[in-house]
Amino acid sequence: MMNNYIYLKLDVKSIFLEYVKNANIQKYYNSNNILLKICRKLNILNSLFYSSWKNDIKKYDLVILGENGYSKSISKYIRKKNKKCKIVMYFWNNINEVYKKHLQDKNIDEFWTFDKNDAENYNMKYNPQFYTKNIQLENRPEEFDILFLGRSKKRKNEIMALKNEFEQQELKCEFIIIENEKDYIKYDEYLDLISKSKCILDYNQNGQVGLTLRPMEALFFNKKLITNNNDIQNYDFYNSKNIFILGENKIEEISKFINIPNEKIEEEIINKYDFNFWIEKFKK
Repeated sequence: MMNNYIYLKLDVKSIFLEYVKNANIQKYYNSNNILLKICRKLNILNSLFYSSWKNDIKKYDLVILGENGYSKSISKYIRKKNKKCKIVMYFWNNINEVYKKHLQDKNIDEFWTFDKNDAENYNMKYNPQFYTKNIQLENRPEEFDILFLGRSKKRKNEIMALKNEFEQQELKCEFIIIENEKDYIKYDEYLDLISKSKCILDYNQNGQVGLTLRPMEALFFNKKLITNNNDIQNYDFYNSKNIFILGENKIEEISKFINIPNEKIEEEIINKYDFNFWIEKFKK
């Protein structure tokens, strides 16, 4: 069993990981200064820019790398400094042409993904999305029926069409579509919005069956979920009273769905999607 591990990340989308207590999570690089940005473009990154994790890399049995912002020099450096550790890459996003190149890295022992289809198509191991029980919501009066927060990703028109449909059913919506850096909000602020909402909208990109954070937030905070991911009915936490599947259920019944009581999911099931359960899969 591997006891000492480190998760190295770069991207801001996994910022909620900072809430995971007793987890050794660090960023690849020290900063985003101009020199670092130039070196990234020239593909000449080296250990000069690595964060403090490089000083202790020899003590780890397991190193988990995030795919976003990764460069081959990182795994090469880790392997050189620690020949015995297990190096894993976990994909939070679907495989694209850039990520396909990561799969060719011989210094990485195992490739894992959040998406069942990618696991099958690229011969990767599967570990679903996770969350953490360390995050607790404030008890706020409900102000919104449906909340959406997400990047545009060429789906803005579809999302806004849903908002229009919901509002025609006299549902109050709070939709935040991120199109550039100024649109980002802190995760604390987003959590406050969740606490004021009855339901969270989850809208996957075409071809994605892997869970986003939205189903996890709905599960852990006992909120309703509207999603276009019909694969969600194959998960053990699926309950038709809690989860509305676009394309499967009649959209005219959204209002009725939101106003029926939620059914509490067993704690044993929720525990399976906690960070502690997620990390143990890599250790085996």
